[in-house]
Amino acid sequence: MKKIILKTVFLFASSLLLTSCMTLQPLPLKGTYLDKPYEVVSDKKFEQVWTNIIDLFATKGLSIKLIDKSSGLIISEKTSFINDYSFEDKTGKLENPNASVVIEKITYSGYNQSVKPEKITGEWNIRIKDNGNGKTIVNVNLTNIDATSFIAGSQYSPARNLTFNGKSTGKFEELITTLVK
Repeated sequence: MKKIILKTVFLFASSLLLTSCMTLQPLPLKGTYLDKPYEVVSDKKFEQVWTNIIDLFATKGLSIKLIDKSSGLIISEKTSFINDYSFEDKTGKLENPNASVVIEKITYSGYNQSVKPEKITGEWNIRIKDNGNGKTIVNVNLTNIDATSFIAGSQYSPARNLTFNGKSTGKFEELITTLVK
């Protein structure tokens, strides 16, 4: 019995020492994603494009923070992507090809275990304008991406917040393109 207790204590102490010495390593994104505003040109009139995009916000449950029809500007409230994100696999392909947002994977060095984000938010910034030649231009930009996770500390390492870099995968922009074309 004494051997079992000593063995258990040794294993616990060893695992505590190993996990406290682990470092976190971000794996930069390999794929090509949207890092500038996306633009689509439509043959539809401004009014129809405006209405279609407002309807899209309503059907997707996206709350609007700012709406100004005279300037063609629509900005969403902070939107959660916690159920709509993806990591990349080893080759740089999305693990979830339908995700709207991709974030870098952060792993424990020496282990194949990644840290999951606790929160991912961003704001959709859409500008709709009539170009004067019968066409409507729509610019879409995902801004203020905030992806974080909290790592509890131990006596060997301090608690800290991790920040993940993220970008739009282009899925939401594809949806808008289909909607306005």
